[in-house]
Amino acid sequence: MTILIRSPRSNAADEAAIERIYASPRDLLSALAGWCACLLLLGLLSTTIAPSYNWDLVPYVALAGERDETTSRAWHEQTWRDLASAVPGTHLALLRGAVAPDAGERSGDILQFRRRVAEDPIALEQQLPFYAVKPAYPLAIRGLVAIGLEPVRAAFAISVAGWFALGLALFALLRVSFRLWVALGLLGVFMALPMVRALGGFATPDSWCAALLVAGMVALTVSRPRYVSALVFFVFAVLVRPDSLLLLLPIAAVLAIGGCVSWRVAASAALIGALCFFAQSTLSGNYGWLTLMHYSFVDYDPYPRWALQRVGLSELLQIYWSQFGHTRQFFWFLALGGGLTLLAVRTRWLWPLLALLAYMGAHWLVFPDQKDRMLVGAYLVIVAAAAQLSLRWLIGLPRLRVLLATSPEAR
Repeated sequence: MTILIRSPRSNAADEAAIERIYASPRDLLSALAGWCACLLLLGLLSTTIAPSYNWDLVPYVALAGERDETTSRAWHEQTWRDLASAVPGTHLALLRGAVAPDAGERSGDILQFRRRVAEDPIALEQQLPFYAVKPAYPLAIRGLVAIGLEPVRAAFAISVAGWFALGLALFALLRVSFRLWVALGLLGVFMALPMVRALGGFATPDSWCAALLVAGMVALTVSRPRYVSALVFFVFAVLVRPDSLLLLLPIAAVLAIGGCVSWRVAASAALIGALCFFAQSTLSGNYGWLTLMHYSFVDYDPYPRWALQRVGLSELLQIYWSQFGHTRQFFWFLALGGGLTLLAVRTRWLWPLLALLAYMGAHWLVFPDQKDRMLVGAYLVIVAAAAQLSLRWLIGLPRLRVLLATSPEAR
């Protein structure tokens, strides 16, 4: 029925049939109509996306401005003018530290931190390496600002565009296995999930990272996999978020082990990704992982470059322990992915799922405060795989299998 649950022999037998599906002009028009329907559905769903004015917006808007040592005060003032022109008053007050955020025990620390950053250009400038290490997003904002768009609107426009790209990639992943109407229905359900819909409203590069991850998985799981194309998608994901190297490395390894690409190709992709990672870290002036952990979980320091506080081993273990209770959803998805891997032993999904699980586990160790937006791409791949397997296992009616199958030859 689907490429996900077929044996390798069945997949090979279907390749000629799948090529014939889009051989005629009529079939090409049908495919074009399907993509148009996908865009229309995404357009309707996008009307429900609401901007999220979280604090990440401040440094990304700041990175869009020109600054040097002689103009730091003017740059700081312009940053807050740009924010004030587009952010509603109540949200702007939260960003400035005029109103305490609802953050439990850390509300007071966050309040003092935001006030200091709003008052002192040096404090704001010292936050930028945490964000400049993800260069594609601020560069895209600067590009839109150069053609006349305001920085805040530019940031949200890029996130929404990434959300659309994610929807298109997910539709392609579903279309590998399902007929058009089933793929559109599942796409509507998945893209309407709160964690996915909210992704388009965050002023972060996470929607584009998720889109590249899903696109890479499409390249790995189509009838004739495009392994090198998948590696290219994952390399670009490193430029969007450097922690995507945690996915590129296991993907390159499993493709080489499985004989899908040569070791030379896999090693080249891994090396390019690693060089991108180190170049981003060096050029951005990033403070390092231990400083990030201290900054995120122990103390919001407005001057991290001067303090350079780092967590020790005991603090690190305490952080991991404290985050278990806050990341239950992550472990549910990890468990679901593990179960799917066992069911996908004789399919092309086996190696991608193994690499995905390795990525998720490593990501939790690197940053255990797993906000939904950081791993939305991985979660969507898992639920798409679960949908394909459950429809194959739970629905035993042959005629219904025919309706759900992509290829007419599957009948």
